[in-house]
Amino acid sequence: MSSSRQISHLITDYRTSDFELNRLQQLGFQPIATEKISALYEAVDGHPDLQFASIDQTLISHHDLSHAKYSEIFSHARHLVKGESSVRLPYPHHISLNALITEDLFLHKLENTDSILLNLAHDSQRKLIHTRQGYTRCSCAYVGNSAFVTEDRGIAELLVQNGKKVFYRKHSNVSLSGFPYGFIGGALSLVHGNSGDILLISGDLSRYHYGHDLKNFLLEERIRYECLGNGLLMDRGSIIQIHK
Repeated sequence: MSSSRQISHLITDYRTSDFELNRLQQLGFQPIATEKISALYEAVDGHPDLQFASIDQTLISHHDLSHAKYSEIFSHARHLVKGESSVRLPYPHHISLNALITEDLFLHKLENTDSILLNLAHDSQRKLIHTRQGYTRCSCAYVGNSAFVTEDRGIAELLVQNGKKVFYRKHSNVSLSGFPYGFIGGALSLVHGNSGDILLISGDLSRYHYGHDLKNFLLEERIRYECLGNGLLMDRGSIIQIHK
């Protein structure tokens, strides 16, 4: 008898630990590593949410994605297109794909959004919301059921104004090598698995400074989650799902 269980591919930071990669495979996912972007500083040179964005089954990559990586991802993607923007320093030249995208909203520093991604957002009839924070996706995660988690007050206020439920706390102990702290959005990734939506947490939620409060928020909103690691929450750049 054939199994109805399907493997979904996820784009993950090339430095993701073997422990986390094995956990993803146990959950029914197949990780694909990002490339190292030498034009960026080391802490974020493999972050998926700086290199890719996904909107309505279309996956958009940065303009300079290698032919080998393009071919690898293309074999698993329903639609894969290269964006117009390269990923490079200084800011804001590496945030063009770092938009926060949900079923009904598109939040980003719109003046710096990749033109192809922005056109798709316009065509999708989503409400476009301009943010001052260019690292929009890094700073905020959509966790399902119209609920969000962020450490950015401005983004939190915009979401509340649009009727969304928001867990907001100040920056604390999310880890990002070389920096005092990382972004909470880069540690949380909502994906769709064989048994429905699941929020992947890069680390152990109990090690997060506000972990108890966040756990209660997720339980109240009936959001299923899985902790991939056993240490501090790691800002690895949010995982990007490839839609077949």
